[in-house]
Amino acid sequence: MTLLGNRNIFRTYKPLAALVNLRYLDLRTPAADESLGPLHGLKQLEFVSILPAYFTKAEIDELRVALPNVAGNLHEEHEYVGRRVR
Repeated sequence: MTLLGNRNIFRTYKPLAALVNLRYLDLRTPAADESLGPLHGLKQLEFVSILPAYFTKAEIDELRVALPNVAGNLHEEHEYVGRRVR
């Protein structure tokens, strides 16, 4: 599943938590509630790509702990981490 921003902001990622068999997530748009928490339970994920400008280092680190074996750029150190001005 690819979520692209195009200046759109999702209210929350909570509906994604119900997709327990989701294996691929390309996350390129922020959520208004600013929480990656709903993704922590998606243990079937094999690949996650994020746009780090939308998330704090703490949020990314928490997701790394929750999904330690997922491929993608989640486990890379990003040059810029923080919330981009919307």
